[in-house]
Amino acid sequence: MATVVAERKEFPLWIGGKPVKTDRLRTIRVPYDGTPVADVCEADEAIFERAVSGG
Repeated sequence: MATVVAERKEFPLWIGGKPVKTDRLRTIRVPYDGTPVADVCEADEAIFERAVSGG
């Protein structure tokens, strides 16, 4: 079986057309073998409020 090595990337939130990085990250894994492939930023309550207010 061939082994594929994926580059693990970090993805910010997009609020008001601008990328927003946070300290809270969630790792996304391949369901097949659990290999981590990405880290995505998560919003806290303040960032959520900023996003829904158009901010």
